[in-house]
Amino acid sequence: MPRRSKGKSQINTEPSTPNSDSGTLMPKVLYTLRLLGIGIVGYFLVLGLLTIPFLQNHVIYLHRVSTTWFQDLNIPEQWGFLRNQVTPFTLSTPDGVTLHAWHILPLGLYHRHQEELIEKMELEDIHTDIIERLGFKLLRDDPDSLLVLFFHGAGGTLGAGWRPAGFRAMHAGAPDKIHTVAIDYRGFGSSTGAPSEEGLLTDAITLAKWAMQEAGIPPSRIVLFGQSLGTAVSISLAHHFATQQDPILFAGMVLVAPFADVVLPDWGGLAVLWS
Repeated sequence: MPRRSKGKSQINTEPSTPNSDSGTLMPKVLYTLRLLGIGIVGYFLVLGLLTIPFLQNHVIYLHRVSTTWFQDLNIPEQWGFLRNQVTPFTLSTPDGVTLHAWHILPLGLYHRHQEELIEKMELEDIHTDIIERLGFKLLRDDPDSLLVLFFHGAGGTLGAGWRPAGFRAMHAGAPDKIHTVAIDYRGFGSSTGAPSEEGLLTDAITLAKWAMQEAGIPPSRIVLFGQSLGTAVSISLAHHFATQQDPILFAGMVLVAPFADVVLPDWGGLAVLWS
């Protein structure tokens, strides 16, 4: 019978190296520290860039962020409005900025004048003076008409997001009476210029004066509606007119998604806290 060899089995007697685990861990630590360093540098770089006024404006107002790049704001029917229910027009501010605006007719009033409005649509365009437009005359000539001045939030245009649906909802309380006029602030949409705190207030004052002087709607029949950024515009507008030598007070003000904690300016010795 063949004899089985009695060779000894090979046993690894090399001592284990306690630094082997740390050797594989060290690259991970260095990688994490590198990422952390890049993040910190990036953070302070962004903070530094935000000290530049031009970039600050773009971050605050987001006026170049739009979802309506390939849609003509002079054709509101693209957003579900009836033919000639919305009158696009422009306003000129005292500092030479041109504001793009929409006048939205309440649905009940539109239906009463639908045929005439559609007929006029063939003769009117954005270049037609607003005071010659039928929709404007229906607002101006009705002694019981009510008007909402709508100030939207940051970013986008009159046709962005839920804004068209919001315009349509304004007349729900009185479908024959409640008109809405909304503007794109300077630098937004088709409006010229660049936004600033003072500039947005000028835009709002221009709209309010147009409503009271051109459309002939007294402030007792005007409500200010502000959403997000527009809440600050509405508050500033109300404060501007309330502190005139002959104070002008609007019928009301609606603030949607306002700032969480705002101290309003001193109105007649009374500081008002909104929260």
